[in-house]
Amino acid sequence: LIFLILTFVTLLLEREKWLSGGIWMALLLFKPNITAFPVIALTVWLILRGKWKPVVSMAGALMLMVVLSLLVSPGWYLELLQPDKVTGLSYTLSGSGLVQVQRYTTTMLNWLSAYGIIGITAYAIYAIAALAGLLITVQAIYKAQSIIQLLVVVILVNFALVPYALFYDYPSLVLTLFLINAELSTNPKMIWIQGLMNGLVLSSLFVGDNITYRYWIVVLLLFFAGICKIVAAGRKIAV
Repeated sequence: LIFLILTFVTLLLEREKWLSGGIWMALLLFKPNITAFPVIALTVWLILRGKWKPVVSMAGALMLMVVLSLLVSPGWYLELLQPDKVTGLSYTLSGSGLVQVQRYTTTMLNWLSAYGIIGITAYAIYAIAALAGLLITVQAIYKAQSIIQLLVVVILVNFALVPYALFYDYPSLVLTLFLINAELSTNPKMIWIQGLMNGLVLSSLFVGDNITYRYWIVVLLLFFAGICKIVAAGRKIAV
């Protein structure tokens, strides 16, 4: 569903359908742990380019949805703050609310822990990655020439750093995969790298015995996105 809404947002905004594009941006926030970062980055990108209409449309739609939700179910947000809800993000709970087993997530910290990297070392790696992700995002906001160019970068950074995500949240990464494929296909010498990337991404689906290992998809996309960056830079120098 997130991938579908992202597609609508991209198509509508690229066609300058500001009102409807802003409404779909608001709808995209139905799962904020996955979509808040991309929406914030897109909002900043639009504002810097003087595109206020979709931002105002999104803000209006969000306010309307909040008001309607409070009318239908007053105080619904208080339920999200209950201890069992927070615990349920990391553990499965029994019918009586007792903790049963640890919940697997597809995040950097869980992926590192699967290979025995925990504690201060894991948090240090995450902190360095977060700083790099912030710098990459800022650069993308300023340099991206189109919404799709921005989103494919921000989505990848988002899934690299998001503190809570499951494997079924990953379809949005198809946008990033497609753009990397498109970039590599422009250079005949890179076709073998394109095939290698697709093969490795597919093979990563069979690594490990739980969804934590699906984080390899993000790692591979980051690596090959870096290769695309190097190839693009080399092409500019050659020109």
